[in-house]
Amino acid sequence: MHGHIDSRAARCLACRRARRERLRNAPPGANLLREQTDRLRALGDAKPTASAVAEVEAALESKWWSLRVVAIQTMARWGGEANLAKLHELMAARPEGGRRYFAWERVAADAARRALMNTERWP
Repeated sequence: MHGHIDSRAARCLACRRARRERLRNAPPGANLLREQTDRLRALGDAKPTASAVAEVEAALESKWWSLRVVAIQTMARWGGEANLAKLHELMAARPEGGRRYFAWERVAADAARRALMNTERWP
Protein backbone atom coordinates (compact mmCIF):
# COMPACT_ATOMS: atom_id res chain seq x y z
CA MET A 1 0.00 0.00 0.00
CA HIS A 2 1.35 3.39 -0.92
CA GLY A 3 -1.25 5.62 0.72
CA HIS A 4 -1.47 7.21 4.14
CA ILE A 5 -3.02 4.88 6.71
CA ASP A 6 -5.71 7.44 7.60
CA SER A 7 -6.68 8.25 4.01
CA ARG A 8 -10.10 7.48 2.57
CA ALA A 9 -10.84 6.41 -0.97
CA ALA A 10 -12.47 9.02 -3.21
CA ARG A 11 -14.39 6.28 -5.08
CA CYS A 12 -16.17 3.23 -3.74
CA LEU A 13 -14.75 -0.21 -4.51
CA ALA A 14 -17.30 -0.91 -7.25
CA CYS A 15 -16.53 2.43 -8.96
CA ARG A 16 -12.76 1.79 -8.75
CA ARG A 17 -13.20 -1.65 -10.31
CA ALA A 18 -15.43 -0.26 -13.06
CA ARG A 19 -12.90 2.49 -13.82
CA ARG A 20 -10.03 -0.02 -14.04
CA GLU A 21 -12.11 -2.20 -16.37
CA ARG A 22 -12.90 0.80 -18.60
CA LEU A 23 -9.19 1.62 -18.82
CA ARG A 24 -8.31 -1.98 -19.57
CA ASN A 25 -10.85 -2.20 -22.41
CA ALA A 26 -10.31 1.31 -23.75
CA PRO A 27 -9.65 1.84 -27.45
CA PRO A 28 -6.05 2.46 -28.61
CA GLY A 29 -4.77 5.87 -27.56
CA ALA A 30 -7.09 6.21 -24.57
CA ASN A 31 -4.40 5.15 -22.10
CA LEU A 32 -1.35 6.63 -23.77
CA LEU A 33 1.01 6.30 -20.82
CA ARG A 34 0.41 2.56 -20.46
CA GLU A 35 0.81 2.03 -24.21
CA GLN A 36 4.09 3.93 -24.27
CA THR A 37 5.53 2.12 -21.25
CA ASP A 38 4.55 -1.24 -22.74
CA ARG A 39 6.21 -0.21 -26.01
CA LEU A 40 9.44 0.79 -24.21
CA ARG A 41 9.52 -2.47 -22.26
CA ALA A 42 9.11 -4.39 -25.53
CA LEU A 43 11.99 -2.39 -27.03
CA GLY A 44 14.18 -3.51 -24.14
CA ASP A 45 13.73 -7.14 -25.16
CA ALA A 46 15.18 -6.57 -28.64
CA LYS A 47 18.49 -5.23 -29.87
CA PRO A 48 18.56 -1.43 -30.13
CA THR A 49 17.90 0.07 -33.54
CA ALA A 50 18.20 3.71 -34.54
CA SER A 51 14.44 4.23 -34.23
CA ALA A 52 14.36 2.45 -30.85
CA VAL A 53 17.18 4.63 -29.53
CA ALA A 54 15.34 7.74 -30.77
CA GLU A 55 12.17 6.55 -29.03
CA VAL A 56 14.02 6.04 -25.74
CA GLU A 57 15.66 9.48 -26.05
CA ALA A 58 12.23 11.04 -26.63
CA ALA A 59 10.87 9.19 -23.58
CA LEU A 60 13.70 10.62 -21.45
CA GLU A 61 12.34 14.08 -22.30
CA SER A 62 8.73 13.15 -21.51
CA LYS A 63 6.63 15.02 -18.97
CA TRP A 64 5.78 11.68 -17.32
CA TRP A 65 8.45 10.64 -14.85
CA SER A 66 7.29 7.02 -14.92
CA LEU A 67 7.89 6.90 -18.67
CA ARG A 68 11.37 8.31 -18.12
CA VAL A 69 12.09 5.60 -15.54
CA VAL A 70 11.04 2.88 -17.99
CA ALA A 71 13.34 4.47 -20.60
CA ILE A 72 16.21 4.25 -18.09
CA GLN A 73 15.39 0.58 -17.48
CA THR A 74 15.36 -0.04 -21.24
CA MET A 75 18.79 1.54 -21.61
CA ALA A 76 20.13 -0.71 -18.86
CA ARG A 77 18.68 -3.81 -20.52
CA TRP A 78 20.37 -2.88 -23.79
CA GLY A 79 23.73 -2.42 -22.09
CA GLY A 80 26.59 -1.08 -24.17
CA GLU A 81 29.18 1.51 -23.26
CA ALA A 82 27.15 4.56 -24.30
CA ASN A 83 24.03 3.51 -22.37
CA LEU A 84 25.98 2.53 -19.27
CA ALA A 85 27.87 5.84 -19.37
CA LYS A 86 24.54 7.71 -19.57
CA LEU A 87 23.24 5.76 -16.56
CA HIS A 88 26.40 6.61 -14.59
CA GLU A 89 25.93 10.28 -15.54
CA LEU A 90 22.39 10.18 -14.16
CA MET A 91 23.70 8.64 -10.94
CA ALA A 92 26.41 11.29 -10.60
CA ALA A 93 23.85 14.10 -10.96
CA ARG A 94 21.90 12.98 -7.88
CA PRO A 95 21.28 15.86 -5.45
CA GLU A 96 21.65 15.11 -1.77
CA GLY A 97 19.01 16.15 0.77
CA GLY A 98 17.68 19.65 1.01
CA ARG A 99 14.78 21.08 -0.96
CA ARG A 100 15.54 18.99 -4.03
CA TYR A 101 14.55 15.73 -2.37
CA PHE A 102 11.75 15.05 -4.87
CA ALA A 103 13.56 16.41 -7.91
CA TRP A 104 13.70 14.49 -11.17
CA GLU A 105 17.47 14.21 -10.88
CA ARG A 106 17.12 12.23 -7.67
CA VAL A 107 14.43 9.96 -9.13
CA ALA A 108 16.54 9.38 -12.27
CA ALA A 109 19.65 8.60 -10.24
CA ASP A 110 17.80 6.09 -8.09
CA ALA A 111 16.22 4.46 -11.16
CA ALA A 112 19.62 4.26 -12.88
CA ARG A 113 21.18 2.70 -9.77
CA ARG A 114 18.43 0.06 -9.55
CA ALA A 115 18.66 -0.66 -13.28
CA LEU A 116 22.43 -1.07 -13.09
CA MET A 117 22.13 -3.36 -10.08
CA ASN A 118 19.69 -5.57 -12.00
CA THR A 119 22.00 -5.57 -15.03
CA GLU A 120 24.97 -6.66 -12.92
CA ARG A 121 22.92 -9.32 -11.16
CA TRP A 122 21.48 -10.85 -14.37
CA PRO A 123 23.83 -10.20 -17.29
